[in-house]
Amino acid sequence: NLQVGQFEKALEEYKEGLKCDPECIAIYSNRSAVWIKLKEIDFALDDCQKCFEIDPNFIKAYVRMGNCHLILEDYDSALITYNEGLEIDPQNKDLLQGKQ
Repeated sequence: NLQVGQFEKALEEYKEGLKCDPECIAIYSNRSAVWIKLKEIDFALDDCQKCFEIDPNFIKAYVRMGNCHLILEDYDSALITYNEGLEIDPQNKDLLQGKQ
């Protein structure tokens, strides 16, 4: 398991990466995963939203956003998010699992 310090180091690396490429969807996506691990769900949701601004069809953002809503026990929003992702990729196993 990664330690909190490693997550914070990753956040710094992502911050530097975004200075070089502020439209890098992978950085926002990966950073959202780190925010989730740190239980900073609002920041994770912000990064998912940025992914959607860059590419509205980016499936990982739907998975992560749905997972954030589950953590927040906002089941209606989670279901909506998973269903929106499934409209793009109806066979995506992570979205289907989240919906379950």
